[in-house]
Amino acid sequence: MNATDPRWTIVDRYLAERLVPSDDALDGALQASKDAGLPAIQVTATEGKLIHLLARMIGARRVLEIGTFGGYRTIWLARALPPKGRLITLESEPIHAKVAGENLARAGLQAAVEVRLGPALETLPLLAAETVEPFDLIFLDADKPDTVLYFEWALKLSRPGTLIIADNVVRNEEVADPQSNDPSVQRSRQFIDFLATEKRVSATAIQTVGSNGYDGFVIALVNTSIVNLRPFLPSDLEQVMRVYHDAIHTLAAPFYTPEELCAWAPQHMDADRWRQRLATVQTIVAESGGIIAGFLTYDFTGHIDMLFTLPQFARQGLATRLFLNAEVELLKAAISTVFTEASLAARPFFERQGFQVDAEEYSECRGHKLRRFRMSKKVSSR
Repeated sequence: MNATDPRWTIVDRYLAERLVPSDDALDGALQASKDAGLPAIQVTATEGKLIHLLARMIGARRVLEIGTFGGYRTIWLARALPPKGRLITLESEPIHAKVAGENLARAGLQAAVEVRLGPALETLPLLAAETVEPFDLIFLDADKPDTVLYFEWALKLSRPGTLIIADNVVRNEEVADPQSNDPSVQRSRQFIDFLATEKRVSATAIQTVGSNGYDGFVIALVNTSIVNLRPFLPSDLEQVMRVYHDAIHTLAAPFYTPEELCAWAPQHMDADRWRQRLATVQTIVAESGGIIAGFLTYDFTGHIDMLFTLPQFARQGLATRLFLNAEVELLKAAISTVFTEASLAARPFFERQGFQVDAEEYSECRGHKLRRFRMSKKVSSR
């Protein structure tokens, strides 16, 4: 078979007709891209739905796409998002970004998707500097010579459990040819070799055939790190302060204004005041590969004072592990009730642990009043 075998297109058409019904927004995106002179290299309908289903299967709330093109795949990904989900897509070509923006608007998705214009290797560092919450799914489809660099940035913007997909890696079967003189093929081989030794992910590659020819994609899962809980050490202070700052400015950002966040966790914090505060409480830290991933402080009145994790460890059960560890110690001390002052961001977590709201209050913090909740629960052995 060659790269344009007509049977592949026939099968693609049959499967799409049966399993991917016609859709005005998607069909319109393809037509608009064609009218604008963009080449016909969008993913097929069946591939688009596969990507959509993968995003839904992992419950992706935040998606990063590197390479927007005309926005056809972007629509598939954006439609997989839950309410308040967010997709950021990076595109270097102004005409592509313009067409994609118009297609997304016609699909009614402009509120969920942000198109950022510029070379990805320039916009990715800017994105990382924003201390954004980690992405749940990252799709790479951009200049193939830079795939390894894009993947490295994807890892920086991911968390354990993030799914990373890299398209167009088989190159019409030539990826298996070490003698190929095609630079794109050689870069694909380098990427596959890179993945073969990259311990941070578990990856595989799939060949695909269809109306777009013979190619394939890589799918990689960011591995869950081994996390150990231990008592706080004085040498942990700087990292604990960083966890506090990054958690507030990323995970609490949807609930408070930038001014409130800066009042709550200023860029420059007083290390001496932190030492004094931690000297009066019990502190448990979660360590992963030499990095402090989270911490919890409590005292033997039953007060849970602080509980924070790095954004890339959010929604991985780490906060629950820290809390349960503290709860066991409090039970040993015959404490029957635990209580805390939970932020808007933390309230759902504590409710899942069985806490109830006793009162709503406002905490004075550097001239700002931050809304929070006094919460408590009875504790018992599990």
